[in-house]
Amino acid sequence: MANGAGSAALVILLVLISGYTCATYCYRFKFKYARESGYKLYFSYGFIGLIFYVLAKFLLAFVLLVESAICPGFIEFLVSTISPYLIVTRANAEFAACILLAVAYTFLYNGTLDSKAKNLRRAANKNDLSRLFLYCMDNTKLVTITLETRKIYIGLVQRSDEPIDINHISILPLFSGYREKTNQALKITNDYGPVFYKLLDDSKDQVLTPMDFSVVVPVSRIVSAHIYDPVIYATMQEGSKSA
Repeated sequence: MANGAGSAALVILLVLISGYTCATYCYRFKFKYARESGYKLYFSYGFIGLIFYVLAKFLLAFVLLVESAICPGFIEFLVSTISPYLIVTRANAEFAACILLAVAYTFLYNGTLDSKAKNLRRAANKNDLSRLFLYCMDNTKLVTITLETRKIYIGLVQRSDEPIDINHISILPLFSGYREKTNQALKITNDYGPVFYKLLDDSKDQVLTPMDFSVVVPVSRIVSAHIYDPVIYATMQEGSKSA
């Protein structure tokens, strides 16, 4: 009874480890499960790992079948040779095969053309905010974000390897201001462009990068976000003044 329980525990552990390995590093699953947590994440690990566990058992059965047909006794000889150095059991063989399959699949899939970009966009398209930020990054569009305090930032979304990790957003602000309390009208009070150029001109002895000016904002504090078009903003300002 105890041996049965121990074997079941080892199988569950094997399934979770192989599933975790693939889901953490393979682009096909990494971005898909990036926002999952708790039991849902463990279930995802288990589902992926179970596939590799079943494949590993079939692979070992196939190897034994081929060995018995082509070269009988070879595996027994191999086991006897390495047994002084390693404990060789069927469970260990399944463990090794399962992990190797997960690692091999991860390397092969990640090596395909545009696998990261394709899966990144697929995952981002399931979230409106991620889709907006990704669109702004790809097309060099300015984005306007409004915070709970009515403070606004207008700037470029800083590039990130994994922008679907949406807990925080990093932007290079070109303008800032606020929204009026009564009608939420957008008011720009600061233009950082001239400041950036002056700092860059004065920094001959040191290297400045966009990260030196970036602002990191918690997504939980963002009330709204949209693309900023200076022509549309200027037109709306003229319309409000004439009214």
